[in-house]
Amino acid sequence: MGALDHIKVIVFGHYIAGPLAGMLLADQGADVIKLIPGGPRVGFSCQCPWNRGKRV
Repeated sequence: MGALDHIKVIVFGHYIAGPLAGMLLADQGADVIKLIPGGPRVGFSCQCPWNRGKRV
């Protein structure tokens, strides 16, 4: 059980700051949902390592 169990987080960020914050919250037990806008995936390759523990 993590410190943030029962907390839901929606991540809208991109590049490193948003995905990294979501990853850290997921590591502490939060249910993190990442929203990806339609269209070109700007910065997508940069985000892949930071998407650990998230639902897309």
